[in-house]
Amino acid sequence: MPLQSTYPSREELYPLVRKKLREWYPENRGWKIMDRTESPGILPDFLIEKNSGGRIERSICCIETVAAITEDIVRRIEHYSLMLSGKDIAVLERILAVPTGTDTKLVPRGYSILHLPVPRPA
Repeated sequence: MPLQSTYPSREELYPLVRKKLREWYPENRGWKIMDRTESPGILPDFLIEKNSGGRIERSICCIETVAAITEDIVRRIEHYSLMLSGKDIAVLERILAVPTGTDTKLVPRGYSILHLPVPRPA
């Protein structure tokens, strides 16, 4: 359950996450970054992709504003990964963007965790 009094909403974190993703996935290397508000049908918060030699390479990024990552969250991300991959389409990276201090002990190996500074309420 989101902790509204401590953590911002996921949409409030989009600019910060997009900035970090752009550092990791530069546009001059062919990477496109789309968020769920820009492209209908995107299920994770961000879909990052590029064409590479007849293949599509993708990464997905999900923002979670919760105190702890649960097995249900991990299953949902795995589901997104399966849905967004296929013949000649590979999901290279699963990124979980969370406020600093989020309990991530249930996140499996192979995920990248992007720790975000927690904006404090005014």
